[in-house]
Amino acid sequence: MTNKIVCPRCKSDKGFYTRERITGTAQKYYNSSGDLEEEQGAMYDGLSHHGGTKAYCKQCYKPMGKTKDLASGNHEEETRWGVTE
Repeated sequence: MTNKIVCPRCKSDKGFYTRERITGTAQKYYNSSGDLEEEQGAMYDGLSHHGGTKAYCKQCYKPMGKTKDLASGNHEEETRWGVTE
């Protein structure tokens, strides 16, 4: 059984978010009719994420702590939160 992270203020267990500054250049691709192509996931590959070290409650928006103390260790989180300010 996985322990849930609970906001110390409102006691919500609905999760948290981070605030990040994102910089870089992206390319958007269109087909020959001028419609946006559906697969655009690679657009985000060249972007840099800065910040994301503080967690905020999704319910009450108050600070919950540092993300390094709350991240579960999943590969996606290591990639996302492994960035330093």
